[in-house]
Amino acid sequence: MEEFNQAHKGKIKVKLEIIPSGAGHAYEDKINVAVSGSSLPDVLDMDGSFIANYAATQILAPMDEYVKEEDKKDFAKSIIQQGTYDGKLYALGAMESSLVLFYNKKLVKEVGITPPDSLDKAWPWQQFADNAKKLTKGGRYGVTLNMNLGVGAWMTYLGSVFI
Repeated sequence: MEEFNQAHKGKIKVKLEIIPSGAGHAYEDKINVAVSGSSLPDVLDMDGSFIANYAATQILAPMDEYVKEEDKKDFAKSIIQQGTYDGKLYALGAMESSLVLFYNKKLVKEVGITPPDSLDKAWPWQQFADNAKKLTKGGRYGVTLNMNLGVGAWMTYLGSVFI
């Protein structure tokens, strides 16, 4: 940022403000307060699930004139789709979300479970549930989902790994 500001001295100055989201909507609350007070920054970083709402309420401006069609090819289709509202591009995400389910190889092996090694061998729900029961004993649960992570898009992510 310092190098950028030095290279563009007198033309533009970037100031970085980090707003941790924590549990809940602290980041979105700060954006909404800035909108109300006409002090919204020129550039925002936000979760893609908020783009359509902010575009619909005209908090964001379309950026089509700044992004060539050729440059859009460098982005995953889902990034373009997520950043588009009413036919106009409002955001370009830096990355796509990756969702995974972790497991303890040692414990899985101990109870004789062989995890799938490719998507076409993915377990149906009942097989997943049966294997989770095999892993459940004593104070250990075969599957643990921490659902106390505040509000927002978390519940979507929680369920999508099972789909």
